Parts: sequence; structure tokens; C-alpha cells
Amino acid sequence: ELPELKNNHWQLTQHPKNGQLRLTFEGINYAVLPVRVRLQAKPTQFTANPDGSLIFVTTLGREIFTHPIVQNISALCQALAALKSEVVWQDNGILSVTLQESRAVARADIAAHPVSNKEPLGLFPAKNGHSLRLVFVDETGQKRQQLIHPFCAYPEALSDYQADQDGTDLDLANDGTVSLTIEGKRYHGVFDYIVHLSQDGEKTKNDQIVLTPISENGKTVGFTVTYPTGETQMLRLIDR
Repeated sequence: ELPELKNNHWQLTQHPKNGQLRLTFEGINYAVLPVRVRLQAKPTQFTANPDGSLIFVTTLGREIFTHPIVQNISALCQALAALKSEVVWQDNGILSVTLQESRAVARADIAAHPVSNKEPLGLFPAKNGHSLRLVFVDETGQKRQQLIHPFCAYPEALSDYQADQDGTDLDLANDGTVSLTIEGKRYHGVFDYIVHLSQDGEKTKNDQIVLTPISENGKTVGFTVTYPTGETQMLRLIDR
């Protein structure tokens, strides 16, 4: 047993069909999906990362890597049915939805909160101004709301880019916001859902990310992020 769970009297269970690890606390459902397990000579521990991923080390020395998961994927697919698109959940926790000449990328929040039975089912804008909220019915008949956040399409590539910026830290949060350093200056922003496909199959030089400023009235308001694949995604600057 993990001390963090035992000391708080939290009971972590695994769904027998979909493999999700679940925990309910004060009416809120939390869920993650294991993506990798390896044996490690480490003490039992529990690590929560800013991007929403969780790492467990069990008494048997199993290190379990997990990411937040959409708690009712059928409800999400139904909400997106009009788009006639395929919804893919990647091993790095990113949701990818294929669109015409582009795709949407997102990441599920770890929590699903109970809501009134009067709430309509489906996908709606969230109060934070940049995320969406999925309203669905869980297995017990309770209506819940789970946020679906925009996210960086290639977090590993962004991490590599930031590692070359004088060793400054990359703060990539689960809600799609990011703090990073570009040419010595610190910026805070949020990614757009839409990732545009590469034009004519062009890729970046040296397989590195390229950030191109977006200016309005002489002020930088965001960046166009071009990934090594040639795909582009907008990073909109926000006040922290």
C-alpha cells in the first residue's frame, strides 16, 4: 500500500474492463490509465506531475506510469459524432481527433465532478475560456462534468526545445497552459486545440521546434509553433 493513499484512507481500484485506476473522494471521481510498468529498486511512493500524469511505486517495486483518461469515452465520441472523426488516445495521454486538413489535440482532466441532473449531456465551453467540458452519465447514473483541455501536440519535442534554452524549466500544465523561455524571455500561454497538417510534407530543419511570433499592433500576442513533423499549432499568450 502507498502511504499517501493509506494515510488519507483513499481506496484505489482498477476497473475490470477498461483498466482505469479510479479513486472517489468527496463525490469527485478521479481516473488515470496505466501506460507503462517497470521494475525499480525504489521505496513505495506516489508522484503527481504538473501535466496530470501520476507515477506509483508499489511495495513489489513496480513503477506504474499513468495519464488522465476520459472517464466516458463513448460520451465524447457521441458529442463529436457530427464531425465523423476518429478519436485516438495516445500513450502520452493526448487525445487526437482527425479533422479535414487538421486535427484537434487535447488532454483530459483527472477529475469528474458531479453536476445537476438538469445539465444537458454533451460538450460545451468551460468557464476558464479555453477548455471544454464533457457532461456525461457515469455507471451509477450520476451526471458528471469532466474538463477536456487543449494541449501541446508534441510535449516531448517542446521539452527538448526548452532544454536548449539555457537550462530553464518548462512548466506544461494539465490544463493546457504553459510557461517557457524563448530567447531569454519568459512567456505564459495556452495552446489552441487545432493542429494544422504540414504543407507539402515539409519538416523543420534539424528536427527541432520553431516558434514564430504573432504580432498585433506591434505587440507579441502569441507564437506559431512548428513541430519537426511540419505541423503547426498556435500558442496564445495569457496573463499569469
